[in-house]
Amino acid sequence: MTVLAPKPELPEFTPWSVPVLEEWVTSAGTRGRHLESEGTMLHVFMNFRQPRDAEPRAIEGVTSLMGRLWNEGPVGLDAQQFATECARQGLQMQLSGGMRGAGIGLNVPMARVEGALALLARVLLEPRFSETDLERVRANVIAERKESRSTPSTVAEETLNSVLFAEHERQSRPGEGTEAEIARITREDIVERFETLLRPQALTVVSSGPLSTEEFQALLEGSLAAWFAREGRPADEDGEPAELREPGRLVFVDMPGRPQTTLKLATPTVPASDPRNGSLSLAAKILGQGLESRINSELRDQKGYTYGLSAYGNMGKDRGAFAVMGNVEAKSTGPAIADLLRIIADFRAEGPTADEHRRAVESKVASLPIRNQDPAAIARDTAGALMRGLGGDWSARQVEQYMASTPESIREHFAAIIPERMSLVLVGDAETCLPQLEAAGVTVDEVR
Repeated sequence: MTVLAPKPELPEFTPWSVPVLEEWVTSAGTRGRHLESEGTMLHVFMNFRQPRDAEPRAIEGVTSLMGRLWNEGPVGLDAQQFATECARQGLQMQLSGGMRGAGIGLNVPMARVEGALALLARVLLEPRFSETDLERVRANVIAERKESRSTPSTVAEETLNSVLFAEHERQSRPGEGTEAEIARITREDIVERFETLLRPQALTVVSSGPLSTEEFQALLEGSLAAWFAREGRPADEDGEPAELREPGRLVFVDMPGRPQTTLKLATPTVPASDPRNGSLSLAAKILGQGLESRINSELRDQKGYTYGLSAYGNMGKDRGAFAVMGNVEAKSTGPAIADLLRIIADFRAEGPTADEHRRAVESKVASLPIRNQDPAAIARDTAGALMRGLGGDWSARQVEQYMASTPESIREHFAAIIPERMSLVLVGDAETCLPQLEAAGVTVDEVR
């Protein structure tokens, strides 16, 4: 006879404690956070944040192009020599730029840290930015932009931004600029943007490695002494939050012959400081994260309209966003969109069940140790939060919000923040889809 052992008692669910990074500041105005950790590697993330409208209107995309060109190396090294020197130091260095600023990522063995930081000093003080490299890199970026305009997901993203934000707002236009704007960017424009943006007062550093905070700060300031000595004004800040258009518009972008329809449904939400963000994150989990979510359970598993849709709630200093995105088959676009809107409306009215809430909280909290599985990941996560203006303690605040939530608080917060009709962009075959949408009672405001 088989005898089964008693079912073990599960321990009470307790959240993981998010590591706290020690803060520091230099006399030049640079701010930083450091995590002292075991190991042999130093991980450094440097972010230079700029206001969303910092780029001149005629050459929007200049910061993105600057970031691409920056990777070609400093004066005295061509791109191949720069890559070889990084490899010789055991150094991984990533240089980037975009609408919200520029960034540097470093991973280097402690045994090679002095040589790596000396190379970083050259990159900061003497970027090459040659005319020859600019012509080549600019041509590549323009070609990529042209190709992206045939990609439904990019078309949906850029169209949605133009639907959400007022025409004069930077966020309503492509982050990398248009082909015409990129084509008129000169070397002088790039140098001016570099000198304006990359100054000590605009820098935030997040790091982890086998050094104390004091040791790391002294090492960084000593290695980059000439750069830190540069004069500059305090970091620029964003003005008022971007002006929004009226919510609830549905725009259809015609791409004939598409077998699938790409959708993006979204609405701006609340600032990162609003404690209701935790409810929006849990709502996104319940509605559209994973195959057991409400949207995928019905639209994917029961009806076969899609391979899967995803929902997410992003946070930003001024405001965040709640969105659902993905693809549905063209021949089922009408009923799929009608069902999607109904599922969200039902959630807005009724909120989650107790079981949905419990599973969402446990999943969100349990994922934090995975997201922060090593010192480099903790530093990277913190750097990303600071770059978005969320604060270095945002993970800890999220855990507190998750644990304090209830099914009723999620329903209440979701209904208060998410409008009855969100803005929606569909990209697909208009001839196939528009009659379906009309039959399903879904009103299209504009066809492009």
